[in-house]
Amino acid sequence: MFVISLLLKRQGFLMSETTLLTHEEELFSEKLKEQRLLVEVDNLMTVMDGDGNIPDVLLDDIRLNLETAVYEIAMPLAVSVSSQRVEYISDGSENKRRVINWLGKNAVEVAMGGKLHHRSRAAFDRIEIEVAEARRAQEHLQPGVAQVFISPKMTSSDATAEVAIAEHLYDEDAIRVSYAVQNSQGEVIARRLESLLVRDIPLEAWVRMLKDPNNVFGRSFSLSDEDSALSVMSIFSQLDLPEKAIPDGPVALVRAVLPYITDKGQLESVSRQLQGFTWDQEKYKEQAKKTSEEWLKFETELAKSLRNGLATFDITRYIIGLQHNWSASRLLTINDHYMDGQGYIMTRQLAALLEDSKRQTLNTLAGILTDNKEMIQKIDQQALSEIRFAQSHLSNIMLVGHFSEDVLNETKMVLERKVAGLNIGVKGGCNGYSGNNFNTIISSQYGNQLADVTTVQPGDKERKTWKWQFGYCRAPQCRSPKPTWVGPCSVCERCQFMSDIGKDLTKPSSINVATKGLNKKGSSLHVSGKKVSNNNESEQDVSRISKKDLAGHFRLTYLL
Repeated sequence: MFVISLLLKRQGFLMSETTLLTHEEELFSEKLKEQRLLVEVDNLMTVMDGDGNIPDVLLDDIRLNLETAVYEIAMPLAVSVSSQRVEYISDGSENKRRVINWLGKNAVEVAMGGKLHHRSRAAFDRIEIEVAEARRAQEHLQPGVAQVFISPKMTSSDATAEVAIAEHLYDEDAIRVSYAVQNSQGEVIARRLESLLVRDIPLEAWVRMLKDPNNVFGRSFSLSDEDSALSVMSIFSQLDLPEKAIPDGPVALVRAVLPYITDKGQLESVSRQLQGFTWDQEKYKEQAKKTSEEWLKFETELAKSLRNGLATFDITRYIIGLQHNWSASRLLTINDHYMDGQGYIMTRQLAALLEDSKRQTLNTLAGILTDNKEMIQKIDQQALSEIRFAQSHLSNIMLVGHFSEDVLNETKMVLERKVAGLNIGVKGGCNGYSGNNFNTIISSQYGNQLADVTTVQPGDKERKTWKWQFGYCRAPQCRSPKPTWVGPCSVCERCQFMSDIGKDLTKPSSINVATKGLNKKGSSLHVSGKKVSNNNESEQDVSRISKKDLAGHFRLTYLL
């Protein structure tokens, strides 16, 4: 408890009972929302050395955290499987204490850390049980035994609906099963954790199952309060089973509770989910790994940006790439953080905004690619076809392997803009809701046909909805006329294109190489048919780059 007190004080929160009971309004504060969004960024900053390096073992831990988050947010029918290291620490005598290690902390410390991200007494009561469960797993995990933990959503007896929603404990039950992993000498070296989230199981069904002596556990349990989820959570130490009794882990628990659900609608919902939990889990696993890898790179760049107080090139590139997608409120915040001659000043407010948006686009795409039916139902069929075609094209580029980094970078950015244009909110598990970061710009207005690879013109589809105004480009090395046509982040299309293909706009060499030939007589740039004068040429158009040496590149990229 002393460790948690120090952490809370460091974050500016008090631990007094009075504070907990009288300040539940903090549940709805921007500060708490930022803190929840930046959990992994803060983890990275904690373990990052002065040169920005992070030990691989800790990177793996955070990557696995993000992979689990992808399951929870984008793949409601996925069963998460993770592994946590077991280490043995000397206590000063011949005996060694066994700990489950994660991010440089033991399992008990990690569970206690949950109090940093909750504010209500009801949530704190649950965390105390989580801590006790972590301590037992750490001390008593043994081969051949499956340790079951059932964590139902909050009920009206536990908290109001408003509090439950704010604490992200309103919709889903969590089920997890822990197993011991041994080495060849029979020593426990890791905990394998299988978990899932399931909706629509009423607490009464869990109660009926646990009280039935013929249940999967083979015995009846006494519950302290049949109206509270805490009563089910608190009997975790009595729920051990032989591994062979539940070969499919948490899925077996869903199957076991199914006969105790009496409501027809809930029964049908849980039955559908149960069927989904038995589908090809490798598909989910493969996509979650890809998504978490990309997410980790972004988190690392955010951590570096926060530590240095300025957005890194990759974060700046992300902002510029989506300059026509940002919602009005997000754009206002972003532009308020720009300082001439410095770039984007990175604060926790801006970092949380960018994290929220990246979480939204990454998990929307992951959901689409794994056929998340609830998500797909919200998407126009034309837009869905565009997204899937774009992803397929990106996969082909990576598979062929001989395309330049410029093509790969820009194709990824075009796909990100398309997903952002859907502006679909995502939620799940501890992550809460992420959404409303973007304007909706992708729709059936594009017509019923995808562009022909042989005839597509640069930006004809994607850029038709973009808005430009006459102004000055922020890029230090911009070679466009001054003033020129710029987007909402005050970046001209020439420089946005350079950013899209991965060129650093602060480095003259990058701009000069990438724009070689752009100022030759006869080249043209177009913005909504508007012409502007150029000191070196009679006319130049500032939105479409039309040049022979990159024509093939445009045909490949902008068919998306």
